Formats: sequence, C-alpha cells, structure tokens
Amino acid sequence: MKFTKLRSRPDNFLHCRIKKCALMFCSDVLPLLLWFYFPGVGVVFASVVQVIPFLYLGLPVGGDARKIQFWLPLVDKIRARLSGWKCRYLSMGGRLVLLKSVLSSMPVYFLSFFKAPSASDTAMSTSYNRFLRVKPIPLKVNLFMWRLFLNRLPTKDNLHRRGVLDASGLLCATSCGQEETLDHLFFQCNMYGRIWPLISGWLGFEAVFPGSVDLHSTHFSGLGGASKSCNVLLISIWAAVLFTIWKDRNNRIFKNSHATIEALAEQVKFHTFWWLKSSFILFDFDYSVWRANPLNCCHTLV
Repeated sequence: MKFTKLRSRPDNFLHCRIKKCALMFCSDVLPLLLWFYFPGVGVVFASVVQVIPFLYLGLPVGGDARKIQFWLPLVDKIRARLSGWKCRYLSMGGRLVLLKSVLSSMPVYFLSFFKAPSASDTAMSTSYNRFLRVKPIPLKVNLFMWRLFLNRLPTKDNLHRRGVLDASGLLCATSCGQEETLDHLFFQCNMYGRIWPLISGWLGFEAVFPGSVDLHSTHFSGLGGASKSCNVLLISIWAAVLFTIWKDRNNRIFKNSHATIEALAEQVKFHTFWWLKSSFILFDFDYSVWRANPLNCCHTLV
C-alpha cells in the first residue's frame, strides 16, 4: 500500500493507492480479527456482543425493510395478540376499543423508522378485518356497522356538521320532536327505542339497555354469557336491528313510508334467520322453529 502526500492546494490531501491484495486482506482477514477481539472489547465496555441481525429497542438492526420477512415478527405479534384476546367473546364495541387503543398503536413504532411494503400492510389489515368481522353478517352490513361505530353515518346531526343540512332540518324522521343523533336514532328514540324490548323479549330476556352505542353493544351481546354460539347469535341480531332501523329511517325520509315497530321486529327475525342459514351448514331449522325459540338454535353456530 503506497501513500503519497499532495500539496497542490493549501489544504493537505492524502492519496492512497491500494492494491488488490490489500483489499482482499481487509475483506477476508479483518472480520476474523474483529470476531476474535470483539468478546474482549465487550467485556471491557460491559457490553453485549451480538450478531447481525439483532433487536435493539424492539427494532431489528441489520435487516432489509423492503423484504416481507423483515415484517413477519410484527405480523405474528399482532396475530398472537388477537388470538390471545379471544375475540369471539367480545362485543362489537369491545373489539373496536381494542383495535383503536392497542392494536393500531403496535405498528406505529416500526413505521416511524421503516416503510412497510404493501404485502405486509395487507397482512396486518387482513388480521384486523378478521378480528372485527362476524361470520354471519353480510359485508354490506359489516361496513354499515363500521361506519356506525366511527359515527360516520349520514345522520342529520352529522350532515349539519358537514354543512349539508341547516339547523331547521335536524328533527328525527319519526316525528318524536328530538334532534336526530346516532345514539338518539338507534337507542333513545320513542319510536325505534321500542324495538329493543320486543327483541329481548323474543330472546327470553328482560333488560334495560344503555343509550350509547358502545355500552349498548356490550350489554346486548353479553346477555348470553360466555357462550361462543350465543355471542355470535346476539351480535348478528343486534346488527340486524340497527340495519333495519336505518333502512326504515331512510324509507321514511325518501319514500314517505311508515312501518310499525312490530313489522320491523319481524324483519329482524327474518333477516337474521337467513344470515345464519347461509353461513352455517348445521343450521337447518325451519323458520317457525327459529321464530318460536331462537336460543334453542344457537348450538349449531360453531
């Protein structure tokens, strides 16, 4: 290796002519020397010597963030957390609370340092969707439920907040005299609120339900205890009630049609029956049996 000192400018430069053999020595022998002396250096500095790739503060050091394998530990951690929570025993409101407060923050630390490939992002989103979605409920109704929990439905108070509707058009479509908010429309309205005692009586329960969406979902889905099949049944019925109320509200506004509460309750029973029948092979009951005693049919929901 030949060194030449240059003084062509006021600053001093060092020109190195490195031969190929020197480069080969550095690339072959130097790692062995470092590997031999690193344990001693670690003892001197009271440090731990690790091999790349390794984790530092929860982040992988030495990996390639462009590869899917780099993100597999995070995806596996999310799936393990979802499995540990046993989502089948949680209400829709409980699932959303967990997703918003905990799971949505898990990838933030990773994503603040690395850019995830689209395949890893899709895997995490799929895990979220499987955790939230209930099998018998159709996709259209699941999307409706998602918007409902986020308070993104076009209720009159939301339309007024967006500047679409003026203050004079905020009254509920049932002519109850109250402003139409999400909680009022589905749980507190003098008209639509009467459907919940009818449905709970049909199920064989007597209960007083809260007036907010999160508490109402937790209370209603917990009527059957810790049974997985009862939980699926009650969540499906709860979603059917909300979707039926929303459709009737739109019919009142745009078609000027007025269905009775008893008719809406029958629609809930009918829709839920076909949702379950199309999702579970063992659910082979007649509609008359289902209508007479729905809880006796829930043991097939596995």
